[in-house]
Amino acid sequence: MPVSFVQQKWREIVREITEPNPSYGSSGNSHGFRSYSYDPVDVLRHGEGSEWRGRSMENFKDSKKVFIWFRRLQEKFPIVNLFTNVLSSEWTFLAILGFVSASLFMTTELIVGSIENGRILLMGSLPNVSIVRCFFWTLYSLLFAVLARLCVEYISPFSAGSGIPEMKSILGGVRIGGYLTFKNLLAKVIGNVAAYGSDISIGREGPFIMVCGILANVLTKLPMFRKIRKDKSRKFQVLSAACAAGIATVFGAPVGGVLFSIEVTSTYYLVQNLAKCFLCAFAASFFVNYIEGRGLIALFQTSFQTKMFSDFEIISFIILGASCGIIGAFFVVIQAKVTNWRKAYKFFAQDTYKQIIFISIVSSIFTYASFMPLRDGQFSIITLMFSEESLEANWMWPSMYFNLCYFIIIKFLLTVVSIGLPIPCGLFVPVFVLGSVIGRLWGEVMASLFPDLGVIPGGYAVVGAAAFSAGCTRALSASVIIFELTGQLGLMFPVLIAVILATAIGNLLSPSVYDKILEGKGLPYLPPLSTAGHRKTARDVMSSEMNVLTRSVTYKEISLLLTKTNFHYFPLVDEFSSMILLGEIRRDYLEEILHKREREYQRLKMRSSSADDPTNSPSMMGGLDDWLSAQALLELKSPQFDPSPFQLVDKTSLTKMHFMFSMLGIAHTWCTSSGKLVGVITKKEFMKKCWDLNQRG
Repeated sequence: MPVSFVQQKWREIVREITEPNPSYGSSGNSHGFRSYSYDPVDVLRHGEGSEWRGRSMENFKDSKKVFIWFRRLQEKFPIVNLFTNVLSSEWTFLAILGFVSASLFMTTELIVGSIENGRILLMGSLPNVSIVRCFFWTLYSLLFAVLARLCVEYISPFSAGSGIPEMKSILGGVRIGGYLTFKNLLAKVIGNVAAYGSDISIGREGPFIMVCGILANVLTKLPMFRKIRKDKSRKFQVLSAACAAGIATVFGAPVGGVLFSIEVTSTYYLVQNLAKCFLCAFAASFFVNYIEGRGLIALFQTSFQTKMFSDFEIISFIILGASCGIIGAFFVVIQAKVTNWRKAYKFFAQDTYKQIIFISIVSSIFTYASFMPLRDGQFSIITLMFSEESLEANWMWPSMYFNLCYFIIIKFLLTVVSIGLPIPCGLFVPVFVLGSVIGRLWGEVMASLFPDLGVIPGGYAVVGAAAFSAGCTRALSASVIIFELTGQLGLMFPVLIAVILATAIGNLLSPSVYDKILEGKGLPYLPPLSTAGHRKTARDVMSSEMNVLTRSVTYKEISLLLTKTNFHYFPLVDEFSSMILLGEIRRDYLEEILHKREREYQRLKMRSSSADDPTNSPSMMGGLDDWLSAQALLELKSPQFDPSPFQLVDKTSLTKMHFMFSMLGIAHTWCTSSGKLVGVITKKEFMKKCWDLNQRG
């Protein structure tokens, strides 16, 4: 085949593709629906972009040559093909994700340590005057608190808050933009490090769960992981595994991290994804432990003696678990009240910096000026509470019980108002600290009242930490996390009793703190179905207003349909009279055939003008509207056409629908009656209906 002929055909193809579309000008269709066919080349003047096209073609040819060479190499050497498949597999992806998450976390740990060392150096350089040191201590914390807010305001507004409610909404199948971007990653990391470096009562596990989710989303964009990126199901699986890696990275608890991520981010869970989550969580925990040089030693290593608990002690653990459940539910209710009050009160609602400055100052004064040694951080308090020894002398004056009660009240209030601040912040660590102090207080009371029982207050602190965490988050996995953190199973029975009681009582009194935050932020997610919805059917929630296509649809009807709706899928029926559902057609396919039809009209118009043929002139053809009045040539085959879309009958119960939307992650389903299409149910509308039913019930 002559080269000149190939070049000529190629020029014709490029000319057709890059031909300006008249619909962009004033003579185009007034509806303006053709914006979907916008091409950057169309807005260039004549002659511009030729250099760009040349470079693009050269890059395309080079990449094509590399691809062909690599394919031949794979065919010639099977070991290369095997190595490529292993390198691009999900298991390799999850191991890399664990390593990257651990490396990033250790980097942030070094920065947080540098911030604390800078504070110590600053305090050492000041005169030994309490007021002066308290002032600079507060000022130092205030600078980092404001820096955390600046990251949210100027880098990414989606970085504010925990991150767990957002991941729950995303894993529920809801598309919310802005959260899994690189900008949000920067804002989350820098903002959380700055906020944690201040004295605000927050944690790191929530933001780091979101950070790991963003890392997973960014890694899928690498060419070697394109199969994961293109497969929606596999991408959701790696995002779920990333949530487990977030907890495992912060606490070094891979098993508890997997279970915690399942409980707080999922309604239903695929068991086949469990092994992948364990791999990612173990990789993250392994790298963190060995980078720190800690090995397999638990973060809060304890050495309580294993013993048989008396009936009286079992009753005391039951009381502790029930109390933590009640206090945890109260914590959730107060946090929701504070959030609503913060929105309603104009003094704070109009300027978020006032909230941060006020809370940062109060937190810093509480940390510096307390009777107890609180300046070493929250982890040091947990270590002290879990200790078998008696508390330090600083906790004994003026009274140990007074100091513990004082700490619980102030820490409770500061945590409630801090976790709703517009900065990257978590809540599990301060809640864990609160629970350990509550348990320690109860253990000290038991030891003083019943000295013959041999009560170890540190053991009660362990039980209290797990129970109060479960009372707030409603996660039974808090018990597993506490086992991994302490490295002991001697308190398994009391911990499980207290955690189960705290979770059960908390569920009776209020939703979990993450669900309440999610509701307060207005993030879409599918709530549990109340008993009022058990009597409803699909006909009660479906919408009968649909945009339906038939086999005889014209291009003009497709044009009007795409103009008035943004729906991504359209049902195809045999006739309007029968409404028998044949399948659904993708929107992008309809856009493609409509755009192709317009290009054909423009090509014929140009040829008739150049050939000076009156039979094919625009006046003889009748214009673009007449050209689009022809019947559309629809190719009813995959992937543009799905002959078996998700559908259900109009008498299907809402319980089955709730399971289907939650488990399958679908965005919509068609509703039929005796084979006829009668309505559509979208996930968005189904969520609203579930919320309405829950509020009524």
